Amino acid sequence: ALDVARSQDLRVTHLDVRNSGDTTGGRDRVVGYGAYSMEYAEKARLSEADRRVLLGSTMKALKFGIKNGRAPNVDYGPGVSKSLTAMRASFVSLKIAGRLRGCIGTLVAHQALLPDVVANAFKAGFGDPRFGPLTLEELEKLNIEVSLLSFPRIMHFENEVDLVRQIRPDTDGLILQDEGRRGLFLPSVWEGIPKAEDFVRHLKRKAGFGVDHWSDGLKVFRYTTETFGEAYRDAV
Repeated sequence: ALDVARSQDLRVTHLDVRNSGDTTGGRDRVVGYGAYSMEYAEKARLSEADRRVLLGSTMKALKFGIKNGRAPNVDYGPGVSKSLTAMRASFVSLKIAGRLRGCIGTLVAHQALLPDVVANAFKAGFGDPRFGPLTLEELEKLNIEVSLLSFPRIMHFENEVDLVRQIRPDTDGLILQDEGRRGLFLPSVWEGIPKAEDFVRHLKRKAGFGVDHWSDGLKVFRYTTETFGEAYRDAV
């Protein structure tokens, strides 16, 4: 079921796992039951309450990082949403006046969503090698975006023209890899690079290749995101 969900780009959320011993009989011999929800990742949306928790947690992580020089521990607390404990891959992007100030994330889910977002928020603020550590003065000017990634699926194409034809502007995020190098663009990059052919060429450059690079070993993966954000000062 999970393999099929991945092939169909479904977002899987674990709801509960129980066995027959939870309701009747002994626990020496039991039957197990699992409950999961599956949503198409491209259309799936967190509740507004869950979004508020994630954005609030990123803001706390950044403020905590400025004061303590490390990421905070994540405390789920009682009644935490199943969506926040589901395995997810996420990116956190920081911007000031529309310009990127830090962006770090994970490509493949390896931990629950809430701690993944907190960890990526701290890394975006203090571990992005393109920028220095975030300051308290900058914190007041920040806009924060959280992106939940669907599972990257490989694309099949004959050549670059065919690849460009298949790409969906404003929808697809892309991962390009070849010769041990890799580059990634979130779907939000379409705001600055609206043409698909330019999108691919800039992605090649980000991966360390020339814009005309092509090889038989080149691979491109497609994914989508659920992205939401808020200005730090508005949240406060």
